[in-house]
Amino acid sequence: MRIDEPTQAPRFEPRWPVILAVRSVLVLLEVLPGRLRLFPPWLPYVLGITVLTPMTAVGLTGGKARWRRMERASTLLFFLAAGGANLACMTVLIDAMLSRAAGLSGLQLFSSSIAVWVINILTNQCRI
Repeated sequence: MRIDEPTQAPRFEPRWPVILAVRSVLVLLEVLPGRLRLFPPWLPYVLGITVLTPMTAVGLTGGKARWRRMERASTLLFFLAAGGANLACMTVLIDAMLSRAAGLSGLQLFSSSIAVWVINILTNQCRI
């Protein structure tokens, strides 16, 4: 005798925390001083659209496998790029601190380092 168990629909985690983290990283990348910007100003927006589109599609389509694969790949790409940019920004900051760059006050270095630290926290919280 076989007992048929009801099949449950796959359960998906809410996407809004990751979307909020992605948007926060984009805002922080935008407000970083020019001396810490490594990319053209349009690149964070392209990366943001690239990662947010599949996330939105997963929510709207009910989690179809195709969109979930695209979401995973784009999220991984975004956080690898953000992590690499964060590492490069930390390198620039450490160099500015050690070389005692002219025209940079301690407050400017401190505020830049806080932005880099927050980006680091956000990218580490959104592991895949």
